[in-house]
Amino acid sequence: MTKAEKEAWLKEAKMQMQAIATLEKYNMASLATAGVGAALCYFAVTAANRNPLFIVCSLILAIFGAVSSMVLNLGIRNGKRNVEKILNAVEGKEEKVVIPDRLKNKKKKAASEKTDDPTGKDE
Repeated sequence: MTKAEKEAWLKEAKMQMQAIATLEKYNMASLATAGVGAALCYFAVTAANRNPLFIVCSLILAIFGAVSSMVLNLGIRNGKRNVEKILNAVEGKEEKVVIPDRLKNKKKKAASEKTDDPTGKDE
């Protein structure tokens, strides 16, 4: 890996870490939303005059906050794994970078289109 490639990968890792920090802020907001929704739901159920619309809205708010928090947590966890893989590849700890199958197929198609052989097989 050349020095320019390493710098590009490190820049990518830095940008991803900034994106992860932003996702963590959104995650805190979604957790707060879930907490407020749960508190409002509790208040709506224990109130003397129960309003079904208030109960439903507060329940929806709590569920929305919890689900969005789960999705953001998944994104944060996957992003951190990705940054770790990038840094390991730059340091040389990972010998081989795995190319997804969908990208391999594109490379094979491009290679077969460049050759005169319509089957794409090399002899």
